[in-house]
Amino acid sequence: MGKLKYIIIAIVVIVGVGVGAMHMMNSSPSAASGYLTVDQTVDSVIGSQELVTKVAPAVVNIVVDLIGYNSQFQAVPEIGAGSGIVISPDGYIVTNDHVVAGGHNVTVTLSNGSTFPATIVGTDVQTDLAVVKIVANNLTYLHFLDSSLQQLYLLEPVIAVGNALALPGGPTWTTGVVSNLGRSIQESNGVVLNNVIQTDAPINPGNSGGPLLNQAGQVVGINVAVATNADEICFAISTDTAIPTVQRLIEG
Repeated sequence: MGKLKYIIIAIVVIVGVGVGAMHMMNSSPSAASGYLTVDQTVDSVIGSQELVTKVAPAVVNIVVDLIGYNSQFQAVPEIGAGSGIVISPDGYIVTNDHVVAGGHNVTVTLSNGSTFPATIVGTDVQTDLAVVKIVANNLTYLHFLDSSLQQLYLLEPVIAVGNALALPGGPTWTTGVVSNLGRSIQESNGVVLNNVIQTDAPINPGNSGGPLLNQAGQVVGINVAVATNADEICFAISTDTAIPTVQRLIEG
């Protein structure tokens, strides 16, 4: 068989061509480690409408100004778009490194339409994770489930959330199951991501950096890539990787 190829799923569009672009309920015992709240166990399943109500305000749209080059190797302005997860009430947000890499003038839009300039706190190309910060207070934020590779099970229902195609009006929600655990994939930039979650919940351009959730609304992964020559093979960075990386990026 041919070698599987994977693509990262941020949106990049050239300006002038067109721009395509809670805090959770009382949950299982958790620990606020730095600016990240981590649940040690799986919480109770909640209904779909309650999950949407609680999660949507903590999923943000991220737009980044970039510089690209046209066919004549001339510099042209571009806009990159992806998603992010609010992890603290005072504006720390987790996303993918490839969403903000090489960019400037990062802008975050909340689900209520409010926009904020963001500062890049830290990035890690080897895990494809980044943290940005906006100046805000009392934001809705999500809990991460500790050690998701150990606490998820095959065929468990999961929900992928993000700003697919940078469509206005709030995030896009897709459902699927855990297809496998602990995969290793190579991104288009050559970086190998280990211990990722495979799911068939559709992940589309613009979903990069958004959460993969369990039915309790806890973050079990961060959407990152899809297989280019296959159907319904999508990937998310597990919390086994995300939690220590995010903590390190915030602590500097």
